[in-house]
Formats: sequence, C-alpha cells, structure tokens
Amino acid sequence: MSIGMNQAKVTQELGVSLLRKVLDTAEVEVMEIAKLLESSSAIELAVSPHLGSSIDIQA
Repeated sequence: MSIGMNQAKVTQELGVSLLRKVLDTAEVEVMEIAKLLESSSAIELAVSPHLGSSIDIQA
C-alpha cells in the first residue's frame, strides 16, 4: 500500500514538473513572438512611414 502511494506521489510530482516546464517554454515562446511582432511593426513603419498616418473620409 505504501509503495503504491509513493509511486502515485512521484508520478504526480513528475507530471507537475513537466507541466511547469511546458508552461515556462510556452511563456518564452510568447515573449519571442511579441518581440518579433514589435520588430516587424518597426520595420514596416521604416519602409512605409506614410501608411496609417491619416484616414481619407468621403461622404
């Protein structure tokens, strides 16, 4: 009985550790994607600075 409970505890701890690692990895990937999007916006603005600076409205 004690061995079975110990194995279940170890299995649960392993699952929690694995989940933490996956979440940490996902968080890093999201940060990298955000940086990439920010840099692509800056590049687009540098290439086409006039885009998005005004709106033409005609009624």
